[in-house]
Amino acid sequence: MLHGRASAGAMSTGCPEVAVSFGASSILTHNFNHLWCEAYNRRASDGITHFAMLHSDIGPNTGWLATLLQELKATDSAMVSAVSPLKCFDGLTSTALDLGDKVRRLTLREVFTQLPETFSGQDTLRVFQNSRLLLNTGCFILDMAKVDPGSAFFTFHDSVAFRDGKWSCDFVPEDWLFSRMLIEHGLKLSATRKVRLEHFGPIGFHNQDGWGAKSTDERV
Repeated sequence: MLHGRASAGAMSTGCPEVAVSFGASSILTHNFNHLWCEAYNRRASDGITHFAMLHSDIGPNTGWLATLLQELKATDSAMVSAVSPLKCFDGLTSTALDLGDKVRRLTLREVFTQLPETFSGQDTLRVFQNSRLLLNTGCFILDMAKVDPGSAFFTFHDSVAFRDGKWSCDFVPEDWLFSRMLIEHGLKLSATRKVRLEHFGPIGFHNQDGWGAKSTDERV
């Protein structure tokens, strides 16, 4: 049994029974953590084995959940996330590389030309040296047997600093921090473009080819 935010497409052939919960809160991470804890609290009573999440502005193809589950098992990963573009015309995605002192977002061009259809941290390390793969949370699945809320949860990190004569702010999103927690526990992360999706903004930004104005991320 799976748990998370699911569309009708999740019920397609090849997908096991799904327990669906919907969450809504102006505090994004609290919303995620509420669903996260609920899933674990229902493991014994409802037989829930995996946690899946779908953001309300992500529209995946029919069968997305079955595809994620298949890739999770095939790669023996703790978590598999669908590559999703940002809501801009640059072709930047929220799948990123942790370079230690900075983070660089992957572009759709890089995803389509330099990495396999489903890729892990080992793949990105081979192509982009000294990097760790950071996943997004817009559309993902996680094996609950490999991690629990006591070792990984959703949180933001905001900071303000005075640099070069002026104040500036920094922000690390919940998806990258969640990935870092999983990596710290030695867990394998993978990303895939086998799930076709649109990220809805002024238009639907899709992940079906290597489009975009940028070949690489200029901001780190």
